[in-house]
Amino acid sequence: MNKEGEDLMFGHLQIKSAYSFQESTILIQSLIDNAKSKHIQALALTDDNNMYGAYEFYEACTKASIKPILGVNASIMFNDDLIHLLLYARDDVGYKDLVRIVSDINLNEKKAITLKALSNYRDHLYIVSHEYEDRLIEQEATSKEDLLTHAQTERPVMSFMKTMKSLFGASYRVMIVEDGIKGHSLRNQTLIKYAQFLDIPCIWGNDVRYLHSHDAFTLDLLQASKKGEVLNKDHEPLTTDRYLKSEKEIREIFGRYPDIIKNTEEIIDKMIHKILFLRIFEDENGKMNKSIQDVNGSILSISQFTLYADCKKGNRPSFTNAGKPDLATVLYDQFNQKLQDQGMHVEKGIFGADMKIELLNDGPVTIVLDSKELF
Repeated sequence: MNKEGEDLMFGHLQIKSAYSFQESTILIQSLIDNAKSKHIQALALTDDNNMYGAYEFYEACTKASIKPILGVNASIMFNDDLIHLLLYARDDVGYKDLVRIVSDINLNEKKAITLKALSNYRDHLYIVSHEYEDRLIEQEATSKEDLLTHAQTERPVMSFMKTMKSLFGASYRVMIVEDGIKGHSLRNQTLIKYAQFLDIPCIWGNDVRYLHSHDAFTLDLLQASKKGEVLNKDHEPLTTDRYLKSEKEIREIFGRYPDIIKNTEEIIDKMIHKILFLRIFEDENGKMNKSIQDVNGSILSISQFTLYADCKKGNRPSFTNAGKPDLATVLYDQFNQKLQDQGMHVEKGIFGADMKIELLNDGPVTIVLDSKELF
């Protein structure tokens, strides 16, 4: 999160490096140096069916104080179609799952695994579709006016998204890719409406293949060579937008789709206002009528992902609804800083640590404030 309040991690969750053979011009260290110069706080590496660059990427990100997100662009068989899904590790177990998946893909005769096999790993991964819907939408040739009629709810793209949601639940996301290719903006509007209709979260990607726009021609040369083709001297790249965009450029892209990109800064501000002015302390008559400011109180702020435990199925709670550490730690730090900016004394825990907390609970009184319900 930058000072102006936009969540940059949405902008760079889809990056291929030179480890994706002839599909990118990006070297790992150059990627990190470029990202650091642009004050980007999180990057995801999503190479094609391999994690050769994972260790180098993780180490370089850590040294540069950039949040590394480990992922892969995986080949999956869906019915008779070969599709690609982005997979992101949610934790250490998720990382090990990615290694197993990549190994299975490369050992398989078809160089892919089935969607059913992938569903076994849903608890520790985020599964993101980013290209198959495009193919289905093109086949449907859907018009904007009658997009969500009853007849269309069973069209192939809707059926695919329903299948994904059924298999992967809260771990499933749809990526909206802005890569400058003609027609993709209209496609994105269609895809967003489908996702909203099915209550599937959307995230952002830019399909980053090079660091600078002028590198687009080099990428085209690599891809042509891979296909055994020759580019003519007048060749113009289909797009020059698959570069690592700056904070400002990412915010401009987000601004095109205000319906699905929440203003995180505004939500945090509203939550802080609610906390500071909520009358939950007793007055002289023993009634809850005073705010934390009225009683000159202070705040103990502890990150607590287990509050999002889902105990609906089985006897082992699931925490898939909790925020990803990469995003949550940024929001946690910003939340605490904004409280301090309001003059509050804030004692903080250590994000992600196993902490021992000692407190005296007067009452006890426990009130849950959920931004989704409040705002």
